[in-house]
Amino acid sequence: MKKSFLPQVLMGMALSLPSCLIIKEKDDDKVKPHKTKCTIEEVRFIADSTYYSSSGTYDRTLYFNSKGEPTKLAVDNPSTGNAPQLFVYNNKGWFTQWIYYFGNSPSDLDAPVQVNNIFTAHLYEHDTKGNIVRDSFFISMGMPIHSHYYKGTATTYTYDYKDRIIATRFQDEWSPGTVTKEYYYYNTSGNLETVATYDSSSYGEMLRGNSYYTYDNKPSVIATSKTLMFLNRNYSKNNTLSVSSDPNVYPMTETYTTEYNAQGLLVKKSQTLSPVEGYSVGTSFVKYNCK
Repeated sequence: MKKSFLPQVLMGMALSLPSCLIIKEKDDDKVKPHKTKCTIEEVRFIADSTYYSSSGTYDRTLYFNSKGEPTKLAVDNPSTGNAPQLFVYNNKGWFTQWIYYFGNSPSDLDAPVQVNNIFTAHLYEHDTKGNIVRDSFFISMGMPIHSHYYKGTATTYTYDYKDRIIATRFQDEWSPGTVTKEYYYYNTSGNLETVATYDSSSYGEMLRGNSYYTYDNKPSVIATSKTLMFLNRNYSKNNTLSVSSDPNVYPMTETYTTEYNAQGLLVKKSQTLSPVEGYSVGTSFVKYNCK
């Protein structure tokens, strides 16, 4: 399965989270808002105790701003492998930094960013439309995040005319000869159907395998959050119900069980992974502010 780039509260749940519910008519290119406008306030992830000996170890909460974009991820038990996260935007509202932080509480995440508390950081570069075209990943460990000595990896992105990611190129800058490429294929329904992963070297490209997606028939509720669509690498019209892969790519099948409220909004999403293998498994709950 295609490896997720998301913090655990986003895995699965973010594939179907709204910042404001939008319905797109089947034969109309103009986006029409649902008559009830709801904005996400937070998403709470509760890890399944069946898979973890320490209750609450991986529980966390994702908070959103008034525009429906994620701003911080607070974790109940911070650690190096389970760090709080910050989502930083510039004055244009463009997503510019994704920071793993050594904060200890939600209030720490509200304070000005302290360099010595930064563990790792993604720094993003944009095109003239605000699409992210380059992602530089820095291992900071309390050092200035622009230090080239700590620079780890770089990813570049290619978009289609609908501003959907259709190709990525990932390079480990510690091993310049190692390049991974992914190609994203959408079906006629407007849903991401297949992701093809290739390993590239001086000998050429070799297909590592494909990941396959299935969907429900509900309007995709993350379509109003540019940040969530980018982090998921998914710009589909409907909500993901399963992801599976060829045996030679992350051999895992991820399925979701969903619940909706009376307004048709997704309020609960549970994950099932087979095999589990180092991934947090649990249930996410969404809280809305509806007008």
